[in-house]
Amino acid sequence: MIKADIYNNARSMGFRMVFWIYMIFSIAAFIICVNADVDTHYQFIRSADENFFLMGTETTFLFKVFTVLFPLTSCIIASQSLFRDIRSNRSVTQIQRCGGGEYIRAKIFSDIILTFLCTTIPLMVNLILCHLIYPSVGYDTEWGDTRYNIGACSYESSRFIDLLRMEHSTLYNIIHILLFGAFAVLISLLAVGITLYIRDRLIIGYLVPVIVFLIFAVLDALFMSFSMDRWFMYNYLLPNYDGNLLHLFVILILWILLDGLVIHYGRAFFEK
Repeated sequence: MIKADIYNNARSMGFRMVFWIYMIFSIAAFIICVNADVDTHYQFIRSADENFFLMGTETTFLFKVFTVLFPLTSCIIASQSLFRDIRSNRSVTQIQRCGGGEYIRAKIFSDIILTFLCTTIPLMVNLILCHLIYPSVGYDTEWGDTRYNIGACSYESSRFIDLLRMEHSTLYNIIHILLFGAFAVLISLLAVGITLYIRDRLIIGYLVPVIVFLIFAVLDALFMSFSMDRWFMYNYLLPNYDGNLLHLFVILILWILLDGLVIHYGRAFFEK
């Protein structure tokens, strides 16, 4: 059941649309960085990790658009897949064949796998392209301070894993990619839980991604207003923002509990 659901969802319009949106962002960011460095003196060429999509200064606007769309695109795959089954009555036949619990578990596991891969693969492609073109150590340190001194001048202990950025910048970028994948999965599971409540209410089904998007917009404004932004997920997705591992762990646990509750009660309503 899980394999069949993964196969069907991977061929769906929602998955392909989100994957190629992310891939376009990834390739466009790489092209922008390369174009900005054409005919530039090698003394000003930064390292591969500093030109990575999440870190590059030339792609700041593109990255802001990417993060704004992130909650919306993260829940499209799961919510639209489940909603499509409900609308076509395919969920009824599948539940009769394997049971309601097995059907929902298959949806959850296929959602976790596909959403994670859909989010992380395009970002990894951008990082690999940067490492193929740019040097591991930037030429911008050739005539100035050493690489460590430049990193030390920008180091802030309050920033999330900022010491790792100085010592192992590639690992620092990979961790941020994995965090994007993890939070994309948690957002998409919330969309699954909400979709379980809608059943055959068509208009709400189409609006589930927008509902989740609006929830994040409100939370973002609320946390920033009360100076509690280090408790919000964006602090752990954006480089050079305040945060620590304890806060991240607590946020992940709270997200998992929220998703579990929404899916649990959504399943009870769905199976009535």
